[in-house]
Amino acid sequence: TLGAYYFNNDYENITVNFTTLMLKDKLNLSTNVGVQRDDVENQKESKTNRFVGSINLTYSPSQKLNFNLNYSNFQTHENVKSQFDYINQYAPTENLDTLNFTQLSHNAGLSVMYQFKQTDTQIQNLNTNINYQVSEDQYGDIYTPDVTSRFMNASFSHSIQFIPKNTNLSTSVNVTNNNIATANLLMLGPSVSVSSKFLEKKFTTGFSTSYNWSFNEGKKERTVFNLRMNVGYLLIKKHNFTLSGICQRQDKTTGEDTYNFNSTLTYSYNF
Repeated sequence: TLGAYYFNNDYENITVNFTTLMLKDKLNLSTNVGVQRDDVENQKESKTNRFVGSINLTYSPSQKLNFNLNYSNFQTHENVKSQFDYINQYAPTENLDTLNFTQLSHNAGLSVMYQFKQTDTQIQNLNTNINYQVSEDQYGDIYTPDVTSRFMNASFSHSIQFIPKNTNLSTSVNVTNNNIATANLLMLGPSVSVSSKFLEKKFTTGFSTSYNWSFNEGKKERTVFNLRMNVGYLLIKKHNFTLSGICQRQDKTTGEDTYNFNSTLTYSYNF
C-alpha cells in the first residue's frame, strides 16, 4: 500500500497556535484553533467547512505527580486499535497488513502518573490512561446517528523497577469499549509481566500472562488466557538472538474452544 491509507488531499487548514507556561512553570497550556475546508479548486459537487481545534494541558504539581489532558476534533486518519488486539495477538504476522483505521471527529485523553516511591534500589509508579474517541457523520444540518461510533480505551497499572537486579514487574487492568449502532462490545481483564537482565545486561528474559473477558450487548462471548515468554542474548554488541513463545486458550460461548501455540526465533544484526 506504501501508506496510501493515510493520504489526505484537497483540503486546507488555517490555524492559530498558542503556548504558555503558568503557575511557576508547573502548568503547560497549548492550543490550536482554526478553520478547515476542502474542495480548494472548486471542482467537486459538494464542499465542507468546519471549525477545528485542540487543547493540551500538562500539570506537574510536584516531581512525583503528573497530569495530562488533551482534546481535539481534527479530522485525521489514525490506526485505532483496541489494546486487546496486542494482548491477544499470538502470531507476529497476525495483523501485519490489516486495514484498521477510523476517521476521528472528537478525541479526548487523560493520563495520570504518580511516582510514590524512589530509592537507590527501587522505583514504583502508578499510571492511569483513558482515551475516548467519537466518529460521526453530518451532512449539512442532517445528523446521522446510525453511523456514530464511540471508542474507549482505559488502563490502570502499577510498575516496580528493582534497580540492582535489573528487573521490572508490572501489573495492569485494561478495559476497551466499542459502541456502534449495531453492537456494544466490551473487553476487560488483568495482565502481569516481569522482565529481567543478567550477565551485564547481555541476557534478557521476560514473562507475561493475561486473562480477559469479551462481552457483546452484555452477554459474554469468550474468555482468553495468554502465557508469553521470551529469552534474548546479545553477542558482541551486534548479534541479537531472541526466542519467544505464546500459549493461548480461548473459551467461547458459541462454537468450539481454541488452543494456539506459537514460537518465534529471531536474529538481528546491528551495524
